[in-house]
Amino acid sequence: NRVSATVAGVAFRGSGGLAGAPASSFDLDLFAPKLGPDQWRALLGRELDVTLPPARWRLRAGWPGGGLLQVRRLRVDSPPLSLTASGTVDPAGAALEAEIGVSEFPLSRIKDIHPPSGRLGLEGILSGSLTLAGPWSRLRPQRGAVRIERACGRFGGFSLDGGSLSVSAPRSLDDVVFSVAGGEGRILSGRFSELDLSARLRRGDLKLDRLAARIFDSKIALKGLVRRLANPKEVLVDGSIDRLRWEEAQGLVSDAVVRISTQAAAAPERTWLSAFKYAIPKHFPDTAGHIMIGSVAHKNFAFNNVDMLWDIRGVSPSLSQVSGDVRVSFGPGRIADIPAVQAANKFLRIVFLPFVYMHKMNNLSVFSAATVYPKTLDFTRIEGEYGLKRGVASTRLFSVDSPQMAAFASGTADFARETVDMNILTRLTGYRDPLPEWWVDELGRPAIAFRVNGSLGLPDLDPRLSKMGGDEIEKAVEDARAKAKKRYAALEKLRGL
Repeated sequence: NRVSATVAGVAFRGSGGLAGAPASSFDLDLFAPKLGPDQWRALLGRELDVTLPPARWRLRAGWPGGGLLQVRRLRVDSPPLSLTASGTVDPAGAALEAEIGVSEFPLSRIKDIHPPSGRLGLEGILSGSLTLAGPWSRLRPQRGAVRIERACGRFGGFSLDGGSLSVSAPRSLDDVVFSVAGGEGRILSGRFSELDLSARLRRGDLKLDRLAARIFDSKIALKGLVRRLANPKEVLVDGSIDRLRWEEAQGLVSDAVVRISTQAAAAPERTWLSAFKYAIPKHFPDTAGHIMIGSVAHKNFAFNNVDMLWDIRGVSPSLSQVSGDVRVSFGPGRIADIPAVQAANKFLRIVFLPFVYMHKMNNLSVFSAATVYPKTLDFTRIEGEYGLKRGVASTRLFSVDSPQMAAFASGTADFARETVDMNILTRLTGYRDPLPEWWVDELGRPAIAFRVNGSLGLPDLDPRLSKMGGDEIEKAVEDARAKAKKRYAALEKLRGL
């Protein structure tokens, strides 16, 4: 039988029929005009920024009792979009529970249905389902599953081209599992490919089970956890990188800092430490991690076998409350120009802080040609362990094992007050010019001990006017290793990843 009806100003035309005695079910095959935000507002009593082109609506429904309407099947065809739905409607309570499905929809057409999505440049083939429930005016998604083949899109500083994306929330939207396989794209200034990602967002926490990709020319493999993703409180990371080009990584990190920092760019008159501190975002989560890097290359240095472990809390631009532990070691390697490395990057200046003060010693007039400490260093291993407490960094261990020199440093650097109090022991193998007798050790080798005290940027250097013991550096390293923190809380946290 022919059917025509106008609902909330929307005219439907088609055919329909009743079944059962008395009638307990019905079928409708209707054509509807374009439905835009105005029509959805009239039909559903709520805002819906969706435009559905003219479509064919085919409905099979019935009355199971209790005043409910059971939608056994609803199919909406508006090529290329095809939707299916089933569920229960409570006309008296103006409520709905329904599962909506979509099959092989080309995302390049999403802009015709939801214009704001056009800026995302979405492409790919979408299939999936979504369960909705609640009153008409407050419908909420409950669970669902979506798969996109050959997915493409742009989301802020991230873009993806050609991957397979899967998102599933089988029980509720408080527990969402998603994965991406294949494809390439860009994250901030870095190009990536060979993406393989598996993660879970559960009760606001993001658990990264697997992230493998090639970024620039580096292969990374990571797992991690972000607690309270909406406003991160803690970030845990564990993984490896096969090789790293420092300038590329530095550019990527700089882009990230610019995007999330709430501070203005450092003024030229600021000290290097102030510039470093105030590049830190105002809200920075606690973080713990363990990263191993096969090799690192820079125009002024190269080294292998990097091992970094950290557990840091209370980070802010002032660094007055920062606490935690850091351990880093790397080598063998070569530093081609130590002063250039220190000048090139504020982070490297902190890492190589003892070398900064060694080179300040070169300015003392007693040293011929001011080259007692080499600008170029080949080393077997450099290792350091640091403790942080309320903005004060204690250097528990900093040692250099090199054919050219041996060095050890211990002491404190107060980043909040920008002061330093550090003792440095050095022994050289390549300096042949005469030195005062107190600057050779008991075995006659050039060996200089000095204290660094005062401002981090312009400290006082006080050479020790007494001979170093023949094995003083070795004993200092051995004692420091014995006292160094053996068990990091970070290790316990990372075991659960």
